[in-house]
Amino acid sequence: MRKTIIAALLAVSAPAWADVEADVDRIGLHLGTVHQGDGFNNVNPGLYAVWQGGATVGTYFNSERRQTAYVGWTWDRGPFSLTAAALTGYKRAPLVPGLIPSLRVPLGERSAARVSFVLAPEKQGRAVHFSWEWSL
Repeated sequence: MRKTIIAALLAVSAPAWADVEADVDRIGLHLGTVHQGDGFNNVNPGLYAVWQGGATVGTYFNSERRQTAYVGWTWDRGPFSLTAAALTGYKRAPLVPGLIPSLRVPLGERSAARVSFVLAPEKQGRAVHFSWEWSL
């Protein structure tokens, strides 16, 4: 079922991806999350890539201790970004939407910490997620 959902999502998004510039703008490592509620997994290793045009893909071990894969789009404005994505791997639905604002904190010439603000359903509450990324 999950493979069917991912295949359908990629097929629907194919026209948008056709315009994506060939160069990856940045790659990143998902590290961990601090949750408002109790009982969630705070160690969330994973990888992601953002292309110059905004296309975004990634995967991480989520707060429910399941693997998540996602595809979406990221808009950057200075140090601020907003990512809209479709995510797999959560118990509430086979595919969930995500709208995640984040802040880039430079740590060197090509590396940065990224702090993302997750507004999840009431049961999970708010969370702050940390990533490390490199500009290419």
